[in-house]
Amino acid sequence: MRARGMVLVTSLLFIMLISLWVFSMLEANLLLAKVSAAYAHKYKASIRLDKLSEAVANTTPVIPSGARDLPDTLESPVTTQEDLGIFDYLCLESPKGRMASHHWRICVYDKNNEEAIVMRIARVSAKTPCSANFVIIKPGILSWAKEKRSATLR
Repeated sequence: MRARGMVLVTSLLFIMLISLWVFSMLEANLLLAKVSAAYAHKYKASIRLDKLSEAVANTTPVIPSGARDLPDTLESPVTTQEDLGIFDYLCLESPKGRMASHHWRICVYDKNNEEAIVMRIARVSAKTPCSANFVIIKPGILSWAKEKRSATLR
């Protein structure tokens, strides 16, 4: 009689252990699905931000000064622009010959996202010729970086 009771208790403990293991695996799978969905959302937002930044960089002329809302490719995109001035030693080829370059620092970010893309863009300065010692560069995006938004942009 005692042996039957011990087998019953052991069987119940074994079944409880297996059910606990199954529930922990279900929880792990649900957490994995949640993390995967969050990662996919961030990845898609990052791709949209890249495409939007490229579109901003290819617009001519450069966006007027100050922050401005852009087309709805992101949930709430914003761009800020800083005029870096004319660099007569960095020249661009134009129909008028070699001309100095005008540079801007443009930051494109989504209000709901932590990431921002910061670009340095060069365009032809129509009025300024090159200096005696110059380097020829290509127009458009000179450099870019994807970074966390600073507290000043929030």
